Amino acid sequence: MSEEKDAKIQELEAEIARLKDENSKLQETVQWMHDLIWKMVREREGQKGDPSDGTYACPDVREN
Repeated sequence: MSEEKDAKIQELEAEIARLKDENSKLQETVQWMHDLIWKMVREREGQKGDPSDGTYACPDVREN
């Protein structure tokens, strides 16, 4: 019984490690997509800045 529990614990720990690795890769992908989208928006609109640090403003905001 104890060996079965140990084996199950090891299996679950391996699954946790795999899920953490997958989550990390997904977070990197989301950050890459976020950066790319804002780069494309700035290029399209001829603007600079990033909304995450408060330096981005759309034309309507800057005119008021």
